[in-house]
Amino acid sequence: MPNTAHTSPKPKHRLLCLLITAGALLLLPGIFSVATQAASIPALPSDLVAKPSKTSPKPKAILLDFYSPTCSTCQTMEPIIQKLSQELGKDLTVIMLDIDRPNTTRYQFTYQIEGTPTYVFYDKNHRPIGKMTDNIRGTTLIGLAYQAAGKLPRLEKLPPSLPQLPKHRLTLLQIFPAPCVAACSAIEKSGKAMSKTVIRHYGSKLTVNSLALDTLGNQKWVNSQTFLQHASARHAFPLYLLLDTHRQIITAYQASPVNHRQIQSDIENILEASAP
Repeated sequence: MPNTAHTSPKPKHRLLCLLITAGALLLLPGIFSVATQAASIPALPSDLVAKPSKTSPKPKAILLDFYSPTCSTCQTMEPIIQKLSQELGKDLTVIMLDIDRPNTTRYQFTYQIEGTPTYVFYDKNHRPIGKMTDNIRGTTLIGLAYQAAGKLPRLEKLPPSLPQLPKHRLTLLQIFPAPCVAACSAIEKSGKAMSKTVIRHYGSKLTVNSLALDTLGNQKWVNSQTFLQHASARHAFPLYLLLDTHRQIITAYQASPVNHRQIQSDIENILEASAP
């Protein structure tokens, strides 16, 4: 597996921008019940932090990958891990930890590993970002890795049906598939209720827009966005993107299973953390 290590890796680069750091409070899988809040993740063990070298002088974000050679889900996720290693190799170190090896036992105890795969993320300053286990989606894993590395992208352009982003406000963009079947309709209805609550409390700071993939123009737009191509290829919709006024993705949510209360809580945390 390219650009990965088997017990000893190392960090390398600088701070995330203020809003991305704020977004890292719960990040894109905050919507997943399987994603653990950063505050409950232990500090990165010092022996997993490689010392700076001439070839790697700057700190990197770290992804701990607890896996088992016999785990079918681990095998399914392996191509995604490889792709992340290639795309984010300069900003992210992947540390592979085989739970069947005795030398990983203490790490399993530290992180309370109960199954595989389990992924733990730290940013470039080695602050905990998130933990994922069970019911893992590729889009969520990709988003968390980009978040940890400080590389969540800026949308190249806005969808044709979306107005210009408002000044001095964040935008929550809700992307729904088309046709929107019964289950999706229930999600959309719940999402709109959540949006109303957030707007009622933070209307001066947040605008909510919905985008249905029911037109060729909107579908072409999704396919033109590198970050969203991962979601589109895996039919990972509904998808929620929190954007700043410059189309920078602060955090992203793959809504399956949906927990709009968690999304609302995350947004409130981000808005409060980014307040002057």
